[in-house]
Amino acid sequence: MARPYITAGDVSFTCNLNGSRVQGRSVAATLPFASNQTSMWGVYRLYGFLAAAGREQDGERAVAQALRSWKFLPQWEAQQRPHQAPTLREIITLSSATGSWLQRE
Repeated sequence: MARPYITAGDVSFTCNLNGSRVQGRSVAATLPFASNQTSMWGVYRLYGFLAAAGREQDGERAVAQALRSWKFLPQWEAQQRPHQAPTLREIITLSSATGSWLQRE
């Protein structure tokens, strides 16, 4: 069986926030729903910030600090596992059905 893999990418952009121009950056990591499929995937992690012009480094530092210090509690993860399995089975079933349907077209 193939091992699951994570892919990631980032984007930097400029937008308006409350009438002010701000800089932004987002980083996303994705994971396929099934290890042998590439057509269906979900966002595994998503990070980002918006910062006023000249404060981009503050946004970078805030995200870096959050990533260094943030973690799931093992007790919470254990509590979530029974709830995740039915949802994951449904996603994989829907993904397989969608893949079959697309191949028939």
